[in-house]
Amino acid sequence: MDLRMIKTRRDIRNALLDDNRSFESITVSQIARRANISRSTFYDHYSDKYALLNALFDEVREQLTRITESRKTHPAETLPEDD
Repeated sequence: MDLRMIKTRRDIRNALLDDNRSFESITVSQIARRANISRSTFYDHYSDKYALLNALFDEVREQLTRITESRKTHPAETLPEDD
């Protein structure tokens, strides 16, 4: 994926996450406007706002998996128990 695509996806993601409205009430047009892109550019990357939400969930799941795997190979130091 080239740098422009990465930046556009980041801008779309941030536009959704920075919006204070409920997910159900926000529209693709509003996300696109907030990301400073056209609706057609949004649709070049995601089929709808639900696909964007699923991509965000996948990203979080991947991050949690990496953290979990890292802890398996490098467990945190054991803290002393409170008396």
